[in-house]
Parts: sequence; structure tokens; C-alpha cells
Amino acid sequence: MRNLSVPNHSKPSALLRSTVRAQRTARPTGRPQGPGAKRRNSPEDEPADAGSKIKDSPLNPHPLDRANIPGCTYCRPQIASVGLTEAKAKEAGHAVKAGTFPFIGNGKAIALGEAEGFVKTVFDAKTGELLGAHMIGAEVTEMIQGFVVGKTLETTEAELMQTVFPHPTISESMHESVLASYGRALHI
Repeated sequence: MRNLSVPNHSKPSALLRSTVRAQRTARPTGRPQGPGAKRRNSPEDEPADAGSKIKDSPLNPHPLDRANIPGCTYCRPQIASVGLTEAKAKEAGHAVKAGTFPFIGNGKAIALGEAEGFVKTVFDAKTGELLGAHMIGAEVTEMIQGFVVGKTLETTEAELMQTVFPHPTISESMHESVLASYGRALHI
């Protein structure tokens, strides 16, 4: 039969003491050692302009499109948007189709007691390009990324209409808003 007694650790062993002592005095890996040693990636190693390093990178970074940066306001209810408003799209010369879907028409929002809010989408009437999306309500700062990806990939209304959204979720309101832009909403 095995001895199942628990060892007494009330006094640290010599091995444990030496290990702790070594850990306290050891230098972390990657740090320079010796006199005159220089840290890797020190400011002296960096170019004066970090932008030149990015520009000269073989990765060829894509230009930043500020219209695809989401705006999020963390309050109650939350507010999130990306792209143009309906008014700004018209001002820019676009013929627009816009649709709004209220959270009161979404079963999950009602079940959560968060039925205040809506999703609005704005499309170019000629090309179907998603120009903007605006949301007010529960968890919209989490959902706006769907429209951000859509704008970045230059998604059209047809592609968004054919997308299957999980059920039951508040994000179904995004799909309904797209459908509403073309007079095809299912739940209002």
C-alpha cells in the first residue's frame, strides 16, 4: 500500500530557498548584459519618422478610409454608427435608399427588456453600396462591426439581404433594416 502522507512544507527546503534566491537575482531573458550593452529596439535603433518605416515596409499597408471607422458612444442606450448619414449622403450627391427597423420588432430585444432603439441603414440607390449605418440601443457598439466589415468590403444591399443572421439575436435588426431599405422588412 502507498504512503499517502502529505509532506510538511512549514519550513522551506534548501532547494526551494536557492531557487527563490536565483529567481530574484536573475535577469529576464533578452535583456543586455555587461557594460555598455544596449537594449534591442531602443529609440536609437528606430528611424526618426515611424511613418517612413511603415511606408518602406514590404507589407504594403493599405490606405486608411476614415469613412469605415465606427463611432461608438458608451451610454444607455448605446449609440454606434459608421459611414454617412442619410442627409450627408444626399448632400454628397447620392440618390439614397434608407431603412429603419425598431428594436420593438425584435423578439430578443423584447425578451431582454431592451426594446428601445433602432437600426438605420443608408444605401446608394443606383449601385446598392452601403453608405452608412446608425444604431441606438442595447449592445449596438458590439454589433456595428458587422456594418464596418460590410463597408470595408464594399458590400451591396443584395449581399446583405442574402446573409443569414442568427436567431434569436438583436443583430437580426440589422438584417431587417437592410430589408426595410428596399421595402422588404419581415417583422414590421
